[in-house]
Amino acid sequence: MPDTQTKSTTKPLSADDLSAVIAIDKATSCTSRRGYFEKRLKAARLDQVRRLTRSG
Repeated sequence: MPDTQTKSTTKPLSADDLSAVIAIDKATSCTSRRGYFEKRLKAARLDQVRRLTRSG
């Protein structure tokens, strides 16, 4: 019987991962949503800056 358990690791996404995320999404949805992901990345960066400035 084949081993169906696969070990994988995860890491937080970074801006460097944007192209790969877009490619995976396009492969599964058959459409590019580059603008959507760029907007989400920008919002996440702004949120991070806001949290850092409040905690300082």
